[in-house]
Amino acid sequence: MELYFLDENFNNAAIVDSVTEITWDRRFYEPSEFKMTAIYGTFPSAVFKCSYVYFHDIDECGRIENLSCDGESVTISGRGLESILEDRVIEGDKFYVGAFETALRRAVTENALGERAIPHLVLGDSSGFDDLYYLTASWDNLSAWLYSTLRPLERTYKLTLDPSMPQIVFKLYGGRDRTVLNGNLPPVIFSEDFGNIREIRFSHSDENFKNTAYVRGSDGTVVNVDRSGGGEVREMFVSAGDITPHYCETRSAYLMALRQRGEEKLADREQCRMFSLAGEAEDVIPGDLCEVRIEGREPEKLRVTGVICTYRNGLRFTSPYFGKEDDPLTVQIRRELAKMALYR
Repeated sequence: MELYFLDENFNNAAIVDSVTEITWDRRFYEPSEFKMTAIYGTFPSAVFKCSYVYFHDIDECGRIENLSCDGESVTISGRGLESILEDRVIEGDKFYVGAFETALRRAVTENALGERAIPHLVLGDSSGFDDLYYLTASWDNLSAWLYSTLRPLERTYKLTLDPSMPQIVFKLYGGRDRTVLNGNLPPVIFSEDFGNIREIRFSHSDENFKNTAYVRGSDGTVVNVDRSGGGEVREMFVSAGDITPHYCETRSAYLMALRQRGEEKLADREQCRMFSLAGEAEDVIPGDLCEVRIEGREPEKLRVTGVICTYRNGLRFTSPYFGKEDDPLTVQIRRELAKMALYR
């Protein structure tokens, strides 16, 4: 278990293998979080001046945000590289038309490269997401805008460190299909029959659920976005006065922009369903689409939204979870999953 502590330019400043405990909460729709502790005196002094830490075992790099020492132990915490894009806003009112990935890469280029460049950030290879979209932004935080735009499509963005250059590589990511019929990767099935579920918790809430949106643009045009699937309809109204036909090349582009705004708002009002599965799942990463078979429930295909990796006394435990990251039960479950691994 080796940790590489890096300076602000990602030069290697120290290699540490004496950490007593690490919890790295890897997430799909938001930056990861990490926390580690070590006995005071086992850390090289160079560590205290470092800005980043690279964890070779899981190929994750994080930005150090907090460091404290009480004379007996050292505690270091922070978040994944993706949090770096929180340092930029999308300047002005923007309208991105065309292929989905091209639009998002343009937003990153305009606001995190060039004159306002984040050091060492580069665009990676295209992921091939060529859906046609019309996206809008107005002084949004770049990271939050990317996540909110990508989430309705079950996609995310990743920043990966290439230490040889060094470079921070930006790419879009759609997760891996680990269901039974995927045809490429070994399937992952969570089931009591397989003995890979040690604890199950389930929460379902319709309190803020909406599945149909009426979106009104600046000229009064209203677009209906219906995700009810023929079932019970729960409606909401969305005012999109910032979207105007003046900035759209065609009428269809204008309607597409209104529809996209509705999709984003409905994504924030989904049914809150939360599964907590604690067990051994060493080869599962955030974004994996897995099968969940629980007695008394219909089999489901669920995307792993987070994986808590815990290391202590030379042992590693991996606990995936499913659900919305900002749901209170999700936060509670993440804490308890980490504690379960630590005190087995």
